[in-house]
Amino acid sequence: MERSAYRQLAEIEDTHWWFVYRRNLIADLLERSGGMAGELALDIGCGTGGNLPFLQRYCANVCGIDLSEYAIALARRKHPTGTFLEGDINELRTLYRTASFDLVTDFSVLCHEWVKSDLESMRDVYHVLRPGGVFIVTEPAFAALRRAHDRIGQIARRYTLPQLKLLLEKAGFRSMHGTYFNAPALPITLMLAIANRLGLSSGNRDDGIAELKLPPNWLNSTLAALIKVELAAIRTFCRIPFGVSIACVARKS
Repeated sequence: MERSAYRQLAEIEDTHWWFVYRRNLIADLLERSGGMAGELALDIGCGTGGNLPFLQRYCANVCGIDLSEYAIALARRKHPTGTFLEGDINELRTLYRTASFDLVTDFSVLCHEWVKSDLESMRDVYHVLRPGGVFIVTEPAFAALRRAHDRIGQIARRYTLPQLKLLLEKAGFRSMHGTYFNAPALPITLMLAIANRLGLSSGNRDDGIAELKLPPNWLNSTLAALIKVELAAIRTFCRIPFGVSIACVARKS
């Protein structure tokens, strides 16, 4: 991402309704999968470090790794006591020893174009996890939803839930709990994708960054309250059949 996008991310990720909702959803999936408590977590593609306080609920120590020097600098500024490393997910095995972590998280990272192989990266995550360790994955859903925002964000892949689970199985993971999420955004996202393909939207850089803007407080609070209906549905039925994103929790055998 551009530096301007990282600055926006650092400003909004603690309070924006979507990021808050995603953390609440992951907490529910973790509980459903048997819970989580450990010593050391790794957030791959940690960006500006917004997930560090959340992950500290489950592990006493949290490390973050990101390819962007600028993102790491912002993360260190926000969390001076955190442990952050500028590094490449494609070199995970060379950066960390076997069975180093109790928890590894991927918040929409494997979808990016600089990831050489999503399957090999999952295998590397399996390699650095301890037996019984947990891998949290969230990724964008459905190739039909690809739009200008994806190109600006260097997103090369979108998945279905079965595709993501199959990759996790091939990497060695078992006991998976997953769902689509953010279903209310699906019609809007689909319209944006169609408009981009038909040339009805410019798809310029400002359009992409606009999706990172924090809504006014009243709207942010309203959207946060409305999306709780979806979270209640996932709690009741374990999953929902569609959404613009996917979340999955898997364990190393």
